[in-house]
Amino acid sequence: MQTTKIKIVLADDENIILTGLRKILNELSDIVVVCGTASDGEQLKQLVDQEHPDLVITDICMPQLSGLDVIEYIQSAKPKPEIVIISGYKNFEYAQSAMKYGVSEYLLKPIDPKELVTLVKRLHRDILKKKSINVLEKPVFERDIPQEAEFFYQILVARCETVQDSFRLETLIADTVPDRCYYFKYHADLCVVFSFPSAKEASLVAFQYAQFLLSNISADYAIGEVSQGLNGISQSYASACQILELFFFFNEKKVLSNADQAVFCPKPEDSLNSTLDNLCAYIRQGDRLAANRELDCLEEVIMRASGGVRDIAIIHFYSAADKIRQLISDPELLELYSPDNILEFIKECRKFQQIKEFLKNMILDTIEQMGSKKETQTNFEIKTVMDYIQTNFNKNITLESMANLVHKNAYYFSAFFKKCTNENFKDYVMRVRMEKALEELKNTDKTINNIAMETGFIDPHYFSKVFKKYFGFTASSVRKKTDND
Repeated sequence: MQTTKIKIVLADDENIILTGLRKILNELSDIVVVCGTASDGEQLKQLVDQEHPDLVITDICMPQLSGLDVIEYIQSAKPKPEIVIISGYKNFEYAQSAMKYGVSEYLLKPIDPKELVTLVKRLHRDILKKKSINVLEKPVFERDIPQEAEFFYQILVARCETVQDSFRLETLIADTVPDRCYYFKYHADLCVVFSFPSAKEASLVAFQYAQFLLSNISADYAIGEVSQGLNGISQSYASACQILELFFFFNEKKVLSNADQAVFCPKPEDSLNSTLDNLCAYIRQGDRLAANRELDCLEEVIMRASGGVRDIAIIHFYSAADKIRQLISDPELLELYSPDNILEFIKECRKFQQIKEFLKNMILDTIEQMGSKKETQTNFEIKTVMDYIQTNFNKNITLESMANLVHKNAYYFSAFFKKCTNENFKDYVMRVRMEKALEELKNTDKTINNIAMETGFIDPHYFSKVFKKYFGFTASSVRKKTDND
């Protein structure tokens, strides 16, 4: 029977804090067990390696290891534990930032016992739920899959973005699953088990079938490691789940397996600090091309340094953004790229490439405010957007499409437009359309319905309502006045 207790490691350089934490957690002895305490970062590393805890509660600042180093090391552990950081008032902002990157929660000293108990109870539930999802239980597959001691088994796991795609994929698998292969649904995952006399044959059929599924339905497909005997299926499933996490780093849909983890192996010449220093030097020089090339290098170095762990990659990206921000002197740009804005954007990114594009825009903006060509470039970009809207006001104009027009990220284009024009993007588009509509009403005999369509409004009634709200008089009153004149 699986135990309901979770293992906890505590770390703080103050013994009185450790004693207090132990005393509070004793109230939860039915669901937790404290398997060790550490007074510095090195001891914590050893405990994580030895005990494989489910939860680590640690001070953010300890001797021999910085806060980010602790978090990064713990997150690279397998299995990865949940992390709760505790912090004094002076380190509150640092703790708050770290929380965004894989840390479950932070607690401010002095610790409120009730708050800690409530938090640990919640994490206990979350951890047990996660364990049940990532470990394939034997009853799920044993009743349907015949056991062949000498056969090799391999599992394909697919995850869809929508319920509709999941239903379509499940139907496709049911209709096309190859011989000696078995499928089932486990939580939200669609699983296909391949059973063959040789490991090579199992892997070949698994990959070919995954490619067939991908050609029909877009989803994330991961092939777990090969196991001999049915007992290894659970481990194959666990490895497939781990591989699925790598899709954060890839833009295109593809089939991933253990072989794809090779791209995350660091190279001897890799150096995050020197690459970032070179990037900042090119930014200071105002050399956009060189800065973009160095950003490509930084992307590769971060990808390899992450080891395929999303949270570690995000930590490195945030550190890079923070260093670039130090080069900014323009107050408005500093506000645009405030720590909170950076954290919020990176937190919402679903793909590695999105964060790189964010850094690219940040670099370009920083170079512009440092160089003499800033005003010319900004004026050119704003003029490009305004000219497009003036001549294409009847089309579906969106914030995203205009951001793409001038090669900017949509998240920052809105603020960029407002900063340069003192007018919101949507307000400007509406003003152009209303002024064009008024001009057409006064100077042509087109119907109001046609004018509505030609200024980007599908519904004439909605056009009339917006027109009256904008000008304070109706479109029909303009037409009547024009006819009388």
